[in-house]
Amino acid sequence: RYEKINPIPLTEEILLKFGFYFEDGFYCLRINNTAFMTIKLLGSYVNYELSNFRQKIVFSRGEFSGVHQLQNLFYSIIGKELTFKN
Repeated sequence: RYEKINPIPLTEEILLKFGFYFEDGFYCLRINNTAFMTIKLLGSYVNYELSNFRQKIVFSRGEFSGVHQLQNLFYSIIGKELTFKN
């Protein structure tokens, strides 16, 4: 039953709808005045990094492939839902 359920893959289109912008090979999202998230699409996986302007890496890198995983990660770190921008 659940074996037919597949995650929605992260794509450029979806990242742009979430408010990311593309710069120097990475998709970037400004979270607040000091923090941002960068994502690099690698086929069916992504690398991500959460940084601020004082410290290079605040959160360690990891790999995942689906929209829901990105939303869960964002919520667990930021405490806000990651939703599509109008």
